[in-house]
Amino acid sequence: MPLIQKLSNRNSTRWVFFGIASIAVLALTVMNIYSLFALRESTLETAKEVKKSQLEEFVNNVQYPLYRPFWGMNKLDMKHVQEHWNKKKQFPRNFTGVLDDALSGSLFSSIHFIPSNEEGCNEPGQPIYKYYPDSKRFSHTYDIPEYVCDGFGISKSRIRSSLEDWRWNAKTTFDSHRTLTLALISLSDRQILGHLNFKIDQDYLKNEHLAKELVKEFGGDDNKGMVVWLRDWVQDEILASSDTNYVYDREIYPIDMRQRFSESFDDWVLHATFLESPTLAASDISLQRNLIVLGFAVFVLFGALIFIFINAKRERDLADRQAGFLANITHELKTPLAVMQAAGENIADGRVKDGDRLKIYGNHIFSESVRLKKMIEKLLDAAKVDSSHATATQSPNQLEELVAEFYEANKEYIKGKGFKFTFQY
Repeated sequence: MPLIQKLSNRNSTRWVFFGIASIAVLALTVMNIYSLFALRESTLETAKEVKKSQLEEFVNNVQYPLYRPFWGMNKLDMKHVQEHWNKKKQFPRNFTGVLDDALSGSLFSSIHFIPSNEEGCNEPGQPIYKYYPDSKRFSHTYDIPEYVCDGFGISKSRIRSSLEDWRWNAKTTFDSHRTLTLALISLSDRQILGHLNFKIDQDYLKNEHLAKELVKEFGGDDNKGMVVWLRDWVQDEILASSDTNYVYDREIYPIDMRQRFSESFDDWVLHATFLESPTLAASDISLQRNLIVLGFAVFVLFGALIFIFINAKRERDLADRQAGFLANITHELKTPLAVMQAAGENIADGRVKDGDRLKIYGNHIFSESVRLKKMIEKLLDAAKVDSSHATATQSPNQLEELVAEFYEANKEYIKGKGFKFTFQY
């Protein structure tokens, strides 16, 4: 009973450890799968951040030509500029150089000016000034486009609210993508000299400048992972695209990112959608490979656990059989020993004095000792076979001989029970 109880406890412990090992393998597998997908998401987020930075850099680059001509204006003495205007109704040569620089490109097509002490657009019939680059002079004009007056109005409103805290001698204001207006400021006495209005060539801006830069920045082979559209959200119109093969359609291509311009083009916005870029494709391939390797490793590990468990179960079954064999062989060994012990006691006590009976008892002792010896030899042969030191060889046996040997060994016992053997060959 203690041996059976011990084996049962070992079996329960084996099941417990097998369950713990299986749970540990599953937990590690889940953690690894989660880590792989988290790594993929991190790669996607990194790619998005890179694309977002690329969009922001693009916005800064396309707006740079609008501001570039006026960068040196902060070095000008606006008080001197104002005195020169009051005397000659013209700007000094270093200031007109800024204007010529602005018109030398293709973004600006005309320049208008209104001094702060003149009404211009506010009263009908009042002229404003227009700059003529050939003569490098300003002259009165009564042909005042509506967009010029709109730009002046926006500039006056903006500078009026921020003049006290403004730290530079010019403030830039945009009327969407139509005009750029500079408010000229004398910082020494906080006075407004006037407003310069630069008309933006919209056709060049949309069809040449922005469209070409969009294709250049996002349309090459290195940027096939993203399509970018320039959209006028007020007019609900697509102005340009980085790849004309992709039609703007939110149902087909969901918008992943939006990038607004600064106040320069406040009616326009960049819409971007991600395609399968080489980076994302490589990430997906890496994820698939890692999942395959992980699946194979888990399969091998589970196979090893099951193999170990089955082997342990077989060892337990073998131990059970060995215990049963031990019980059986003990019983088989006791039988000849009991016969030999009984015969020996009868002879030793002197209860058997007849020569024939002594001979019978002697034969019993001899036959049982031979039988016991054969059993021991068989056990030794089995042990040698088990330890691979010897191999058992099969040999033919005659059933009649085996039965005759059994009868001779147990003849007295069989007769004593009233049985009679008859052999027919």
